[in-house]
Amino acid sequence: MKTVKLQMEAREDSGKKIAARLRSVGKMPAVMYGGQAVRMLAVNAKELFKALSGANGKRVIVEIGLDGEPAHYTIVKEVQFHPLTDQLFHADFMEIDMKKPFRAKVPIVLDGEPVGVKIKGGNVRFHARELNIESLPSDMPEAIHIDVSGLDINDRIMAGDVQIAEGISMLDDSDTRLVSIAPPKAGPGGTGEGEEGGTPAAETAPEAESKQSK
Repeated sequence: MKTVKLQMEAREDSGKKIAARLRSVGKMPAVMYGGQAVRMLAVNAKELFKALSGANGKRVIVEIGLDGEPAHYTIVKEVQFHPLTDQLFHADFMEIDMKKPFRAKVPIVLDGEPVGVKIKGGNVRFHARELNIESLPSDMPEAIHIDVSGLDINDRIMAGDVQIAEGISMLDDSDTRLVSIAPPKAGPGGTGEGEEGGTPAAETAPEAESKQSK
């Protein structure tokens, strides 16, 4: 899991006037929790936007620097945008321990074009778009890649079929269905799914929520 560094400032006061004052100078209010106490922070809005605008979006470890303190390693729990301007408005960070196992929902990425699609005109169906993974934060994968090039019509891949790296644990049941290849549509009114459930592979995977293991 990628780590990005952001320097922030501790703040004592809160409220609409304080938030407005911060935004007038290019900063925004933020909160960090999960440690010994909830901390109110101020962060440069443009720097935060840039840090979260990469390919991984919010799925990064944010190393927060505060003057006179050791680094705080966090994940982004929530980011709020202004309803009219779409500018960053507020952010919540949860502090994590880099030496303790970490749980996260990791998106599934399909590699290759299934033979059942390329040659026989079938359709890829997603039954799950992410896997529940546990590992040290530094070992957490950004995505789980699954090779589907060999899949034919009505073939499927279950969670137990997925190979993951050493030191990483999958928390899903091994019989959880992840992806299948549905037959081509037979004509008007045909479903083309071949089996119940699943959604087209073209849909966008949702953001993952993460939590620290106790």
